[in-house]
Amino acid sequence: MAEFGVDFYLTIVLSFVELVILGIFTVLYFKKKQPAFQSLIISAFLFLLANIVSIIHIVMPNLAGLTFFQGLLSAAGLAPIVVFLEIFENGTSFNQRSSSSVIFILLIGAVKGASKLLVVEFHGPLEVELGNFFNFIAPILFILVGSLYVNTLSKMKDRIRFENQKKKIRKVKTGVYLTFIIPKFISGSIFTLSILPAFIFKDFDVNLILDQSNIFDLIVNTTQIIGLVVLSIPIIFSGSVFFMQSRKVSRLIVINKDAIPIFEFAFEKEDSFCDDKLLKEAYNSISTIMNDGGIACQELKSMNFSDVQIMVDVRDDFAVLLVTDRPTLFLNKAVESFANDFQLIFPQNTDLNQIRTQKIKFTAEKMIQKNFGLEQEEFEQIRSIVRMGFDKVGIEYSKTRLESDEEVLLLPDFMKRLPTGARVLDAGCGAGEPITRILSERFKVVGVDISRKQVEAARKILPYCDFVWQDMTTLTYPDGYFDGIISYYAIPHVPREEHKGLMDNFFRMLKEGGYVLLCFGTDDDPGTVIDGFFGVKMYWSSFDAGTNVEMLKETGFHITWLKFIFDDLTEEQHIFALAQKPHKELFDEIKERKRID
Repeated sequence: MAEFGVDFYLTIVLSFVELVILGIFTVLYFKKKQPAFQSLIISAFLFLLANIVSIIHIVMPNLAGLTFFQGLLSAAGLAPIVVFLEIFENGTSFNQRSSSSVIFILLIGAVKGASKLLVVEFHGPLEVELGNFFNFIAPILFILVGSLYVNTLSKMKDRIRFENQKKKIRKVKTGVYLTFIIPKFISGSIFTLSILPAFIFKDFDVNLILDQSNIFDLIVNTTQIIGLVVLSIPIIFSGSVFFMQSRKVSRLIVINKDAIPIFEFAFEKEDSFCDDKLLKEAYNSISTIMNDGGIACQELKSMNFSDVQIMVDVRDDFAVLLVTDRPTLFLNKAVESFANDFQLIFPQNTDLNQIRTQKIKFTAEKMIQKNFGLEQEEFEQIRSIVRMGFDKVGIEYSKTRLESDEEVLLLPDFMKRLPTGARVLDAGCGAGEPITRILSERFKVVGVDISRKQVEAARKILPYCDFVWQDMTTLTYPDGYFDGIISYYAIPHVPREEHKGLMDNFFRMLKEGGYVLLCFGTDDDPGTVIDGFFGVKMYWSSFDAGTNVEMLKETGFHITWLKFIFDDLTEEQHIFALAQKPHKELFDEIKERKRID
C-alpha cells in the first residue's frame, strides 16, 4: 500500500466535515424554507467535490488533468456565496454585479487549475516554475470580489435601524473576510515569504516551498469552510423571516382617504431610494382609488412609482403603504396583518381631528414589531447591550448620581403622599444610591435591576432592602402589590415599543390611590446605540414628551405634575411625571367620559 502524506489524511478529515455541514444545510433548508440556504448548499457541495478530486489526485498523481478541475471547483464554491450575498442584500439572485463577480471567480479558478499543468520555468533573478507562480498569485485576485461585498455590507449595516440586524450583518461580513480575503492573504503572504530567502540565499530553490501547494490549499479550504459556516449563522439562528426577506424595506406609512398620512414608521435610518414627491403622488392615486371603491380598490396590492415600489393594503377608511424594492409573500402577509390590527386604533369613519396621534404612535409601533417578526430578537439584543453595559460601568455610573441632584429633590413630594411603611418598587434601581437608600428610610423597598453586578452591589450597601435581578419589563408581582412605584433614568433604556406595556404593568401592580414617579426621555428616538457611555456600548429609546404624557393618560394614570430636568451626564432633557392610579369609582367615571367624548 502506498504511503500518503499528512495532506492526504487532513483532506479526508476536511471532506468529512464538509459532508456534515452539507447535510446540516440541507436539513435547515427544508426546515426554514430560506432560499439563501440553496446557495450555501451548492457552495458546500462544490468545496466537498474539490477536496474529493484532490484526494483522487493524491492517490493517482499521474492524472494531471485533475488539478484543473480541483482549482476550478474550489473557485466555483465561492460563486454561490456571491449569489447568497445578493439575496442577503436585496433578495435577487443575479444582477450585473453578481454575474460579473461569478464570471471573474470562475476565470480565476480556471487559471489556477491550469497553472499546475504549466511546467515552463521563468529564468530571471529567481528560478520559478510559471505554474507555481500562477497557482499562488491567481487566487489573490479574489480579494477584489471580497472587498466589493465587504464595502456593500458596511453600507447596509450603517443604513439598518435595528441593532440585532446590525450584529448579523457583522457576522456575514466576517464570513466574507474568511472566504474571500483572509485565505487569499495567506496565499500572498506565503508567496512573498518564499521569495525573500531566494534573494538572501541565491542558491535557494523557491519551488521547494511552492511545490507544497496541497498543504497551502488545505489551509485555504479550511478557512473558507469556516467562513461558509459563519455566513450561515445569521439565518440559522434568526427567528425573524424579515431579516432575510426584506433587506430594503424603507418605511411603512398609513394614509386616510384624503391622502393625509396618519402614521409613519422608518425601518431604515435613511430612506435613500425613497422620493417624497413620488410618495405624495402615490398617496393621491391610492386615495382616489379608495374613494372610488369597487374592484380596483379590492385588487390594489402594489404600485410602481419610478424606482419606488409600494405594497398597499386598503381598508374602508385608510390604506397601509410599505415602501420596498421588492414585494414578497411574507411582506404581503405582514402588511395585511398590520392593517387588521390598525383598525383597532383607527375605527371606521374616524374624524381626522379626533385622532389621538400619540396613541397611534406608541400602539402602532408595537404592532409593527409583532407583525414583522422583529420583536423578540430585537429586544433580546437590546437587553443584552444594557445588561452588559451596566455590569461593566454600573458602579462608576452610580457614583455620578448625587443626593443634591435636581431630580432627587423631587422625592419628598412623592414620599409624603405614601403612608409610612408603604411597599415601594424602585424599577431600575442600579446600585441603590441615592434613590433606594432615601426611600428605604421610610418604606419597604423592592429594587429591581437588569444588571446583576448592580444588584449585588446594592445588596451589600442596603442589606435590609429586597433586591431582585430581573428585567423590569417582565415583573409579575400581584395586582395592587405596591403603594408606590418609582423609576429614574431606566425607562429610556427600554425599547419604546415596550413602554406602553411597561406602563400597563406598573398600573396593574399599583394599589388604587397609589403613586408613580417616572422618568422618560423627550426626544423622538426609535432606538439609538452609542459606544461612548463610560467607554461601553449603551442603548436609548424614547417618545417625545407629548406622547409620554398621552401614554400615561391612556394607561389610566391621573397626572399630578410634570417636571423637565436637564441631565448633565447624558446632556439630554428628561421629563419626570408624578401620577396617581385613581380609585376604581373615579377610574370608571374617567373611562365613561372618554367613551362619550
